[in-house]
Amino acid sequence: MKVQKRNIILLLGLVILMERSLDSKNIASNKKIDEIKKSTRIEKKYFRENPVINEKRKLIYTRVFKCAGKIYELDYLTPRVARITNVLKNQSHQLDKNDDMAGEYFSNGIISIQILKRKIVLTQNGNRVTCHEIFNKK
Repeated sequence: MKVQKRNIILLLGLVILMERSLDSKNIASNKKIDEIKKSTRIEKKYFRENPVINEKRKLIYTRVFKCAGKIYELDYLTPRVARITNVLKNQSHQLDKNDDMAGEYFSNGIISIQILKRKIVLTQNGNRVTCHEIFNKK
């Protein structure tokens, strides 16, 4: 009887020890899981704040012209809209296409340009200037 009681007490002691060790492993693993969850929350928050942009934009056809010491860039945004930029002053004007004249003609009321092959005629505040295209050597 005494041997059986001792065996039962030893068995119960071993079971209790095993249970405690398993609980401590579970606690440690739960802490690790919580840390992982926190780090993924931070990463998800970061990715929400700074999303990756996967849009593909069309290339803008650009031509560069030199007029009386000033350099202008002509960007064709759409077939009906162009933007002319004074590179030195960093001023830009968006121009709409008009079909009135021969060749290409863009105007917004302040500035108008008529494009003739390798040169343009720039009219700004009533002053007309002829500009020649500059070729970029790349």
